[in-house]
Amino acid sequence: MAEPFSIAILAGGRSRRMGMDKALARLDNRPLIVRLADALRPLSGDIFIAGGDAGAYEQLGLPHVADHFPAGAALAGVYTALAAARHHLCFVIACDLPFVPPAAVRALAGMAGEADAVVPRSRRGPEPLCAVYSKSCLALVRRRIERGELSIQSLLGDIRTRFVDSGAMPAFAGEVDAFFNVNTPADLLEAERRLSAARAAARAAGPAPAADGAGRGAPLVCFVGRKDSGKTTFLEKLVPVLTARGSGIAYIKHDVHGLSLDREGTDTWRLSRAGARSVLISAPEGVAAFRRLEREPDLRTLCGLAGEADLIIAEGFKREPADRIEVTGGGRLVCRESDLIAVIGGPGAAASVPLFDREDVAGVAAFLTVRYGLAGSIRNRETGKEEE
Repeated sequence: MAEPFSIAILAGGRSRRMGMDKALARLDNRPLIVRLADALRPLSGDIFIAGGDAGAYEQLGLPHVADHFPAGAALAGVYTALAAARHHLCFVIACDLPFVPPAAVRALAGMAGEADAVVPRSRRGPEPLCAVYSKSCLALVRRRIERGELSIQSLLGDIRTRFVDSGAMPAFAGEVDAFFNVNTPADLLEAERRLSAARAAARAAGPAPAADGAGRGAPLVCFVGRKDSGKTTFLEKLVPVLTARGSGIAYIKHDVHGLSLDREGTDTWRLSRAGARSVLISAPEGVAAFRRLEREPDLRTLCGLAGEADLIIAEGFKREPADRIEVTGGGRLVCRESDLIAVIGGPGAAASVPLFDREDVAGVAAFLTVRYGLAGSIRNRETGKEEE
């Protein structure tokens, strides 16, 4: 299993060229720092803002740690991040890098090994404010700051640094915007232009080819938990939010108590009782089918029956090989934390994966949207129109 890592978003800096705190400048109708946090949140259960004005960020819903040293030097921000990180490894990123692919962050963290830092190299050189650092270099960073040696590039020469050519990393392949900095109002306009162009290109390309079976290639996530933990209640709130964002949802329920078709006495019930192995009922608003089986199908087979969807949500199936999110009302988890991608519950319910409050439906929706690449707009399958 990959070593867990923390994520620190540096909000320090004077933002002179932007004319305002660039962390709060809006891109894609969200503050830069919020958009970046939403993209990276699925990667770690420990993500926070380091430095900057705590009062300005208190409404953003992210933990904040104050600078240990006077703001102004990037190296001081790295120290603050490492000192506050819960994990031995910490990915440190400047708030003005909106297009860094989450997959690349995960890949960089996986390369740490015995290195003190893993730093990607772009066409302009090393990118130390989009890099993974370990707590093993914390003392050296502090000594350099106290001596007034604030060059982060110089630090990289004194620690065990692994430089990685971003052009050779599959996660960076084709990501020409990955290290685009937003430092001025003109940069912000350019970032919006690039974002709009990327979305237009994705729409023009159409939906990705469907995979055989498995819900036409739709991603799958299982919501698990003890009986009466509130899974269904939470999903009743989550599905409308995902639907409003433009995602088509298929739902699969595992019921250990068995099932019966329709109400007792109806035509379909009577013909099923008479021995029909398959019963279908058609109505103006939809079609329902019931088929008798010798044994229960596995989850992959059920996904193949789910029809067209952007995301398949299954309730139960905690032993199936799939992404799992546990909903807990307290007490021990039914799954090992290492087998989960997130936990929904109270404080302290999880330490190494993202933890969401039971009322944070919007947060879970954003987490799923980013993790599974659910688009902000989808093609209406019946009319061919684009829905925003």
